[in-house]
Amino acid sequence: MNITKKYLQHLCKKYTLSINGTKQSLADRLCGLRGVYLSNTERKAIIPLCSNNKNKKILKKMLDENYRQKMPKK
Repeated sequence: MNITKKYLQHLCKKYTLSINGTKQSLADRLCGLRGVYLSNTERKAIIPLCSNNKNKKILKKMLDENYRQKMPKK
């Protein structure tokens, strides 16, 4: 699956993160800060772009367990 920077920026806006940076830095930011809130399709899309193997393992584990929390309300 080819992911565009625009799609990653959309996800960052959705999860209230900064939209500046490269595709890899956006994926790492989403992974590290909002990984528990991502849907399974979003996780599958982000895994190849993560630079850190630890983040990849955590996301894969969440995918296997179908783990997801809801975003807290403001």
